[in-house]
Amino acid sequence: MWVSIVGVSWGLMVSSSLEELPAKEEWMNNEAVPEGVTNTTSLYHSVYDQLYARGYHRNKNITHAKELVEYLGPMAWIESVLDVGCSHGKGVQLLWEAGKRAAGIDIAQVAIANARKWRCGDDGCTRERCGVDVCFQVASATALPFASKSFDAIISTDVLEHIFSDDVPEVVRELTRVARRLVAVKVASIIERKNYAQKQALHLENLHVTTQRLDWWAEAFTNNSAWKLQDVIAHYESKGFYAGFAASFAPRDEK
Repeated sequence: MWVSIVGVSWGLMVSSSLEELPAKEEWMNNEAVPEGVTNTTSLYHSVYDQLYARGYHRNKNITHAKELVEYLGPMAWIESVLDVGCSHGKGVQLLWEAGKRAAGIDIAQVAIANARKWRCGDDGCTRERCGVDVCFQVASATALPFASKSFDAIISTDVLEHIFSDDVPEVVRELTRVARRLVAVKVASIIERKNYAQKQALHLENLHVTTQRLDWWAEAFTNNSAWKLQDVIAHYESKGFYAGFAASFAPRDEK
């Protein structure tokens, strides 16, 4: 099933008919990471709080999760959602506005502090709104701090490309353990080409460590869970080359 989304994301034009575009070889630079970083958790702990301290994601009104929220919005059977890699929480706020109970996790402590400050206010982060006692918390995608089937759906935007390939099976198992009905992801398939000033200050050039197409990720879900590819939401391109996708996954017995 194809779902067309019209808009711009990552600065890239969005389309649902770009799967056959070629990859640009120099944009495919798997596991080109800072020296001394050996796994996903150490990658995030070592750099992301420093990035946030330098103004990374400083605009509290911008989120790349909008397409996934719009995809889930009409689904009445999706009542609760976890945002994995929620950053400052704008995606969670959009989910609330769409009538969903929603919570978020991020591995960066500064991101979660910002989410609590900017989204909760005096009474914004209630259990009624979030579905859990702690609406925003620090956690890793490799070890989600929730019981199995805690949420109807999980969304994750611009996260999976940051997962080391060796950690992908564990992350897939965690996503499909905690979600009951759907996992919707948006994934870049190219290295980071924007030279953020904050990253330059830390001598970082690329934090996209697993740059793969949709078929690779679909196989990862098939091989490491009882889930299947459900919907192809969009493919993305940049300058005529394939750049990423948005897609959802569901249990194999889900109709």
